[in-house]
Amino acid sequence: MELGIDIGSIDLVIQYLSPRRVARLVQRVGRSGHKVGGVSSGVILSGEEDLFESTIIADMAMKRELEEVKIHEAAMDVLSSQIVGLSLDEYDITDEKIYGIIKRAYPYRGIEKKDFISLLKFLESLRLLWLNETPDGYTVRRRKKVWQYYFENLSTIPDTNQYRVISIIENEPIGMLDEAFIAEHGQPGNTFVFSGRAWKIIQVDGTKVTVEPVEDIESAVPAWEGELIPVPYRVAQAVGMLRRLISGAKDAEKALTEKYQIDANSAGGMIDIIKKQKAKHTVPDDETVLIETYKDFVIIHLCCGSLVNATIGRYLGAVLTTETGVSVNIKTDPYRIMLQTTATAERVKSILSKAKDLKEVLTTEVERSSMFKWRFLHVARRFGIITRQARYEKISINKIIADYADSPVYKETLREIFLEKMDAENAESVLNKISKGGIEIKLETGLSFLGESGLVHQFAEVMKPRMPEKEIFLAFKRRLLKTRMRLLCVNCGDYNLVRTVGDVDEQPECPKCTSRLIAIIGRHKINAVKIVNKKLKKKELTKDELAEFQTIMRSADLIIVYGKKAAIALAGHGVGPQTAALILSKLQPTREKFFADILEAEKQFARTKPYWK
Repeated sequence: MELGIDIGSIDLVIQYLSPRRVARLVQRVGRSGHKVGGVSSGVILSGEEDLFESTIIADMAMKRELEEVKIHEAAMDVLSSQIVGLSLDEYDITDEKIYGIIKRAYPYRGIEKKDFISLLKFLESLRLLWLNETPDGYTVRRRKKVWQYYFENLSTIPDTNQYRVISIIENEPIGMLDEAFIAEHGQPGNTFVFSGRAWKIIQVDGTKVTVEPVEDIESAVPAWEGELIPVPYRVAQAVGMLRRLISGAKDAEKALTEKYQIDANSAGGMIDIIKKQKAKHTVPDDETVLIETYKDFVIIHLCCGSLVNATIGRYLGAVLTTETGVSVNIKTDPYRIMLQTTATAERVKSILSKAKDLKEVLTTEVERSSMFKWRFLHVARRFGIITRQARYEKISINKIIADYADSPVYKETLREIFLEKMDAENAESVLNKISKGGIEIKLETGLSFLGESGLVHQFAEVMKPRMPEKEIFLAFKRRLLKTRMRLLCVNCGDYNLVRTVGDVDEQPECPKCTSRLIAIIGRHKINAVKIVNKKLKKKELTKDELAEFQTIMRSADLIIVYGKKAAIALAGHGVGPQTAALILSKLQPTREKFFADILEAEKQFARTKPYWK
């Protein structure tokens, strides 16, 4: 709906819930009546707290008040590509000529000569260009590798990979995660919400993420976090003004329907929300900040939009973590900052009222974050420092960052994060208003109606039922018993059958030679049959074949001693005869403990596999 495709047959566009930005609504509605002389028509269907935002965005769209376009000023990675492109056009091009061309481009109108020369020297250090110093400056020549660099970096859109999430219980995929999420939250031991449950990462191996279900759902990171379109500061402030209008009007419905193009139901819905909030708590608006406490949450109601709230939230988290030494769980939306912390509401109010060095604190906090590492990777790719094919988990990103500290790559990474992920300018303005009394802060205990809406929205996926321990055990047991394994008689070599572990006899026996020397191996190991028959014919085995035969024999020995129980242990993913023997030798008092030991062995295999040679 936003691609600008001419679709003349659409008469009406229906936007379900808030489009979050005015420009997006205009783009979408603009698809209707898209012909000469046509008039675009659209309606927004909204409900609950979303009504406020939808009302404001529709009003701004009717008044043609679009958001200001954010321009990437002096992007160094893009400039590097263009400089290399100019060197391809002209072999001996002067720095003065390049600088003159660059200055005519609007985003680079303010670039200083010293910064430009510094970038040229950096590109020379990357062996993309030759710089020959002359009395008048420098002549720039291309180097051999620039052809590949230039054509690999025609686009600034990053190449991202998808990771398959595998539950270790069923050993089956439960979904996919983006590389960005893995980069930010993909360390082993971290928990996240996915498919309505909390999962703990056991290991990331290639494009596979092995996970197990856990109960620690409150500290889990939602898999969808950060995917929503950011709501601008102006829209959120106008929502605050709308709340203030409803809260102070004698006839709120009349005031709303006269000022905004909404129906009586929408007006009634917003009035009802404000009444529920006013019943026990202050209504937060553009001039009033409400800080409320609930359990270990401190909820700050701030009508300042997605990026401003994210910026202030990061600042609060950095200050509180430094003070307490305990990490703070932070979640934000356009109208709330939710902190899970040991700090008091009074301390949070004090930090907001006396905030200082915002940019410096944020820079330090961002530089340590996984978000910085992830963004640095893409900027480094655009500079040609890292190849486009390089995978995040396969490179030593910390070492690369240290090697290029204070370089154009480092500075460009910070610039992009501050532009796209934060709004430091408006955040500083808000904090200044708070410190000067232009915005009042009120402290209240208990969870208000709007506070509850925020928690439910942020933890919506978390509210689903957790997976009980008994259900986990049954699912794992079911998977093992349904695993198909190959039964191979090591005595005669003629009996070779694939069947599920659940169908294996308590004491397997060869139907052809009546031997109990039955090996149970992976069903795909067809070569094992050839090795056994080769050994039975007394032919010499290679070194690899001999090692495989010994593994087969160890499996057969376990089956003789433990029977079907050994087959179950060997069905575990990554559980070979040696590990199975350790499990079986424990003689567990219950079958639950037996299956638990197999599961633990699978986890250990998943954790250590990436480090094997």
